[in-house]
Amino acid sequence: MELLRIAIPLMISTGFFSVQLFIDRTILFAYSSDAAAAAMGAGSVYWTITCFPVGLIGFVYVFVAQYFGARQEERIGLAVWQAVWMSLLTIPIFILSWIIAPYCFEYVGHPPNVAKLEASYFRFLAIGGPGAVLTAALAGFFSGLGKTKIVMLTDVFCTLVNIALNILLVFGPGPFPELGIAGSAIATAFASWLHVPILVWGMLRAEHVERFGLRSACRWDWALVKRMIQYGWPAGVQMLSESAAFSVIMIMVGQLGELPLAATTLALGVNILAFVPMMGLSQALGVLVGQRLTEGQIPLAVKTVRTCLAMSAIYTGCFALVYGLFPDQILSLYSAVSEVERFKEIEPLVKSLLIFISIYCVLDGFQIIFVGAIKGAGDTMFVLLGTTLTSLGAILVGIAGASWFGASLQWWWLVITLWVISMMIAFGLRYWHGAWKKMRVIESTTQVGQLPI
Repeated sequence: MELLRIAIPLMISTGFFSVQLFIDRTILFAYSSDAAAAAMGAGSVYWTITCFPVGLIGFVYVFVAQYFGARQEERIGLAVWQAVWMSLLTIPIFILSWIIAPYCFEYVGHPPNVAKLEASYFRFLAIGGPGAVLTAALAGFFSGLGKTKIVMLTDVFCTLVNIALNILLVFGPGPFPELGIAGSAIATAFASWLHVPILVWGMLRAEHVERFGLRSACRWDWALVKRMIQYGWPAGVQMLSESAAFSVIMIMVGQLGELPLAATTLALGVNILAFVPMMGLSQALGVLVGQRLTEGQIPLAVKTVRTCLAMSAIYTGCFALVYGLFPDQILSLYSAVSEVERFKEIEPLVKSLLIFISIYCVLDGFQIIFVGAIKGAGDTMFVLLGTTLTSLGAILVGIAGASWFGASLQWWWLVITLWVISMMIAFGLRYWHGAWKKMRVIESTTQVGQLPI
């Protein structure tokens, strides 16, 4: 089955990424609760900065998929090279963020010891930022073609390297230095750049160079860049909007103290095991929807979406049951690597948060699938508007409720749950409306003939 052939490697790929995040945070929690709390706050800010270029440039996978479905293969190499050039233009953004990071974390009012750790963690992550953006461009080539196995193998290898370096650089066994939270960020930055040479090697193999015109397409094409920005910027801003809202919530939680922030970090560390693989399934769905639409097979595209919804319900449903019925078993992964007294202090809070996750887990999977379907068609503007409005609504409701009823950890997690539900409703209604069935991101054959090639 073509869906499984494309989706399983991407789910494994993103699954390994979620395992990496889970292990990274577990290692930092074993090192110190301050480090774990700081990693959550700084990591959220880093992703907020990174997600816009990743969303914009990574959207090249939809162009590749639709060019492939329309049998305009000579345009694929050109699209990928535009994504590569644009990714290199993001380097100044990360340089600037590296400079101002310490002042930002002090300004938001986090405890001084946590703010110092956050700045250190963020600065090393920022060094790997351009590598992450460039990886999104290169991986889009393979994902859009449905050749997701190389993406999976690259992610698995780099994840294992990241985990090994985390252990060595955080705790410093033997000849390695004990760098603490900085060591974790260094490992992540190194792994981000490690993706690049592997994917470049795979992309520039002889059969790809000849078939997709990668050698002749190594140039700037402003007409295609404008088209990629036209459809890609809403995807990037959508990710930015969602991440910014999440970062605001994390800042609010951080103002409650170290313990609530650490509990949130551990709960979300568990949640990513269910959440992140759905991103891989969503991207696989976007690839197939893009190909099916340009092939004129709309009923097959609809059938593929339904299959993905069923797969998501089964996968996230299992996690929802585990979170709700077996919290002690889940948390034993943390208790095994932490001091007994320290973990007993945080355990009740984490258990209460797992209840929220078990409530919204399945709905979160559904909204991710709906987004994948309509983004694969090119309906990125609605995705942007839907995400922005629901995210803004969540922040306003959260701040107003905290002002009226008093800020608490449970309140902010109720806000997160309502936020997920509202996104699921918005994107579900958009999908059932059916406007995506008439959308395309690529040029018609006539338009292509008028472009400078």
